[in-house]
Amino acid sequence: MRGALSLLVVLVPMPALAEGDVRPFDCTVTRTCTDAGNCIVDGSALEFALAPVSIGPDGTGLFELQTSIATYSADLSADRRLSWASADWTQNDMIFTGPETIVWIKRNFEPPQSELHFLTCKEAA
Repeated sequence: MRGALSLLVVLVPMPALAEGDVRPFDCTVTRTCTDAGNCIVDGSALEFALAPVSIGPDGTGLFELQTSIATYSADLSADRRLSWASADWTQNDMIFTGPETIVWIKRNFEPPQSELHFLTCKEAA
């Protein structure tokens, strides 16, 4: 239940989440799809952490997204979409769709291509 409540921190307004707090998550990529609609069962592990940098009373604002590869500046919008740009993919969007689920869309504009990842996540212990 702790994992379910933790992702809800991102889903609902979070004035209690102070700047400097770090929330680590352990995820499993359950399915990966190409922009052509070809999907595979994935099962790979993904770890990331979110740290608020500058957030408003509704929980939206600037976050630091920390991964094992790099740290990114990410914006969390009112519709609970976390967006950032990375070196290999022009645009990344994580959409928090439920207490333990995320849809991650990775889009590259040159050449145009995209990947869709379905994640199941819990707060890391």
